[in-house]
Amino acid sequence: MKLSLGIFGGTFNPVHTAHLIIAETVRDRLRLDKVLFIPSPRPPHKQEDEMLPFEHRFRMTQLAIAGNESFECSDVENSHKGLSYTVTTLGLLKTHYPEAEFFLIIGADSLVQLSTWRQPDEIVRLATLAVYPREGFNPADAEKRFRNRSVILDIPMISISSSDIRKRIHAGESIRYMAPDPVIAYMQEHNLYNINQTVRRTER
Repeated sequence: MKLSLGIFGGTFNPVHTAHLIIAETVRDRLRLDKVLFIPSPRPPHKQEDEMLPFEHRFRMTQLAIAGNESFECSDVENSHKGLSYTVTTLGLLKTHYPEAEFFLIIGADSLVQLSTWRQPDEIVRLATLAVYPREGFNPADAEKRFRNRSVILDIPMISISSSDIRKRIHAGESIRYMAPDPVIAYMQEHNLYNINQTVRRTER
């Protein structure tokens, strides 16, 4: 029986509860055998002004998914130099899982903007797109060649983002329940995002 793998890439800066809910919902809906979380060391579409070192983001992702046997954290993108392009990652994964069927988990915003990615036609040749909703983006606006290789998932929209978590930390606001407790504890242990200097409220 062919292995079905969900590929969930991102900066995970930091990983949060919505990431986990999306991954589990997609896994369940598409009956995937496993979801690979792939933190990106050098993402081409992101600014690096607040990007934590890869090692911290990778470790937080490991902590977040611990206990779910269907989730795995992969450092495949850190195994090569240069920017972390999805098409390169899928090619590398194909060498590790030559018989697997790939489902690339992306938001509707990424689907609409897929033509700006490197070798988008090769991406949809290598993987089916598993698309979850994002506010303000309609999958119908995506190019037909990409929609034809997509599974549009009708799942709840969760308004949690890594950027919002960082803003809340800087404002001294609670992020309890927005990220798993082990992830928050790791942030505090290493004072990531200056969390120990900026949090003004004691979470009780």
